[in-house]
Amino acid sequence: MLSQIKFGKLTLLITAIHRGFMYMVAIIDEHSRKILNWSISNSMPSECCTELLNDAVAQYGASEIHNSDQGVQYTSEECISALK
Repeated sequence: MLSQIKFGKLTLLITAIHRGFMYMVAIIDEHSRKILNWSISNSMPSECCTELLNDAVAQYGASEIHNSDQGVQYTSEECISALK
């Protein structure tokens, strides 16, 4: 059973192969700790977080509470609008 609390996590991944880094974004259910949706990108525009959030809502429904990092991706107008 999924809870009504979900959170978004943005993580920097160091890559040895390309000697660089990538970003991983995930939407996680608070109760079960199940990763509901995730994405990896070499850049981190706010559209990536918004698209991931919209996909998770379409598949699992909206949550009562969405907790996230306070980065510019999550505080963008697009992401805030998607949460409303």
